[in-house]
Amino acid sequence: MGGIKCVTPRSERDDNIIINRLQKDPGPDALGRFGNVPHHHYVNDPKTGLALISVRDMSQHVSLGSHLKSIVCLDSLWLASYACGITPAPGWSGFNQLVTESQSNVFHVSDVVALPFINLSPSDMSTIYTALLFAQNEASLFNRNYCIITFDQPLFIKAVDIVHASPELRDSIIVRLGGLHMAFSYMGSDGYIMSGSGQEQMWSTVYAEGSIPQMVSGHAYSRALCACILSIQAITSVLLSAPGILDEVDIQALYCTWDDLLHD
Repeated sequence: MGGIKCVTPRSERDDNIIINRLQKDPGPDALGRFGNVPHHHYVNDPKTGLALISVRDMSQHVSLGSHLKSIVCLDSLWLASYACGITPAPGWSGFNQLVTESQSNVFHVSDVVALPFINLSPSDMSTIYTALLFAQNEASLFNRNYCIITFDQPLFIKAVDIVHASPELRDSIIVRLGGLHMAFSYMGSDGYIMSGSGQEQMWSTVYAEGSIPQMVSGHAYSRALCACILSIQAITSVLLSAPGILDEVDIQALYCTWDDLLHD
């Protein structure tokens, strides 16, 4: 099993480490000890931790934050720009890049470091348990009480099981599903819900018909994301172009907002 460590901000990591040049080959025994991760055996039965998990409705406790509201407003402005004929109108990625250029001080640069390999089967419960303990120890070196560790989908459920069954990990380890697999699942659920709505036929006017099943299932994620952006852009343009939706005052206000946002 291999992994990487991300430290944010990068200044939290000590860059003043001096590495001395070796005068001779240290030999295989010394190299074998370098970066060695102590192995820990997991003794609990499978699914012991999963039985302790309770699912609750969090919709009443989670509110739409101001940051997320601003993102929704920016997306709406970008969509409206095409209906109003604002030119030049950049694509969605280019628009967000232009908007956030002045906010570079809000974001931090992360330091990405390769971690030692654990020379055991990645799917073995003891291997995952060893990786969790190693991550917990690495976080303690930076005086962090919590460590967020990401696994791909096949190992995610096992890591969750181990954390909830291990009191020494339960309060300090947060297991997160890998972003790519999460995006796959979300895109696949969208394709399932929209099945039979005509979405596949609409996409087939732009993309090859044989690629549509992979896009709908979420596996061709990049292509499906582009198709979703094009779809909502086209639908929004049709809705806002209907008579009586936007008057001259609304269009002028959108022009002013667009100009202020991109040139301030």
